[in-house]
Amino acid sequence: MKHSADRRIPPPVAHRRSRTLAALLAALALCAAGCAETARDAAWPEGALCVGRTAALRSVLEDLQRLEATPLARAARDLAAALPACERFESHAGSGQLQDLAASLRCGEPAGALGAVHRALGDGDLLLALPTASGGRARLGARVDARNIRLAVDWPDAPADGALGLLLPGDAALGSELLSDRQRVLHLHVRPASGLDLAALVPAHSQADRLFRLRSALFAGAALDGSWEAAVYLPEPERAMPRAALALEFGVRRAAVLGIEQFIEEIASTWPVRRSDFALGGAPGACLLNLNILPEFAPCYVATARALVIGWNAASLASALAEPIEPAPVPDGERAAGSAVLDFRRVRDADALLASALGPDGLANALQLPWRRLVASGSRADHTLRARIEIERETSP
Repeated sequence: MKHSADRRIPPPVAHRRSRTLAALLAALALCAAGCAETARDAAWPEGALCVGRTAALRSVLEDLQRLEATPLARAARDLAAALPACERFESHAGSGQLQDLAASLRCGEPAGALGAVHRALGDGDLLLALPTASGGRARLGARVDARNIRLAVDWPDAPADGALGLLLPGDAALGSELLSDRQRVLHLHVRPASGLDLAALVPAHSQADRLFRLRSALFAGAALDGSWEAAVYLPEPERAMPRAALALEFGVRRAAVLGIEQFIEEIASTWPVRRSDFALGGAPGACLLNLNILPEFAPCYVATARALVIGWNAASLASALAEPIEPAPVPDGERAAGSAVLDFRRVRDADALLASALGPDGLANALQLPWRRLVASGSRADHTLRARIEIERETSP
């Protein structure tokens, strides 16, 4: 049942500076690998374990402390203060909880109870192991030098279904990219093990489900197949939001178009919005130009030969489908079933552009990030997800 004409769409939400989101994104880039799982080493004690070289961990924490006035910086400062004054450190939390590791930091004893873990560290700098509900153990290894932080993750029997399964790569290699790399801040490209069941992101009968009918045929995976790809681009001058786009590969183009058009009809039955025809580069689609629920949010889609490409607005689609499109520089190259690239310098540029839209007060505290770029890739083999992450650090000229 449609709402009466006097039912107003909520006014645009007042935009905020991207500082908190950028800092959180940087934190996730460093910490996302910590949810991994690998086979348990019988010689290791039960619970959460961490060993490493104190100077290496302190160096990483110093990077995080440069994210001034953020919770992440404060947590890094507290952890740095808890580090022992020794060449090596170790920590063991029988509870298995990551937060309990900080409370048990002590000088490392390679011949002590965690000797087997120290031996597994070898010539690396950091080794973190976390138990999981399935009885396995997470393992994250790191090497740290003045220019790079390199992380290696192994995760046997990683989830392939549900919301987390959508974010994790499967065992089939990625195809070519669809979204342009021009002015691209962030790029994600994943071929999930169980396909594109987007309904996993929306619980049945939830508020989002009721408002937007997100469990429609399109989002239930009936029309979609293959990989998803997302990109965030620099904002246009004097604009309050970055440009962003999402590409969803389909198996049958006709089914995908019917699915998204049905989705648009369902939105129109809930909100007083109007569909407008739209096309870009010969690819047909549509826009909802008066869906004013977020800053500059006027979503548009086009159906290319391979995918539905959905933009925050028409400008986002134009950026996403512009030339050139270069392959992402990910470790493991063609073998990867998932990749991520985050350009921290462009994050800074985006922050400056958004700040300039706020006037002189917005430019007072420019965002400072201690890294240049993050590049990651992952794939599954023998039921094990393996990921490699390289973070290029910002160095003094």
